Amino acid sequence: GREHGDSTSKQRCVPTLEEKLAVLDLLRDGMSIANVARKYGRNESSICAIKIRETEIRQAVASSTPVTAKVTSQVRDKTFVKTEKALNLWLEDMNRKCVPINGNMLREKALSIYSLFKPPAEEGQPSDKKEFKASQG
Repeated sequence: GREHGDSTSKQRCVPTLEEKLAVLDLLRDGMSIANVARKYGRNESSICAIKIRETEIRQAVASSTPVTAKVTSQVRDKTFVKTEKALNLWLEDMNRKCVPINGNMLREKALSIYSLFKPPAEEGQPSDKKEFKASQG
């Protein structure tokens, strides 16, 4: 099996919310994913992952009361986390195979992965189809 003790060998530093916001602003201003990745010393798939979650990240920054939001959206958050992890794996796989990925492919893949993980809508509850949009941004 895999040892869990060797966390020092592959330390991934998680970008702060501010860094993610800066990345999104650069992308919005027209900088390419490759250039943003170089600027922050990250790989392109992690920049893509930030780009996919733009709405979520911007909402997190905008909301000053994340505590109440956390309770209501925990199930959804788990779904987003699973979706993001699976999408990252897929992106890394595509990168290894040198398959060029465009925004449309990324959005379609994100949506198809999300639909796999999405909890079924409970009866009487409105379906949360509106919850996850793979946006242009």
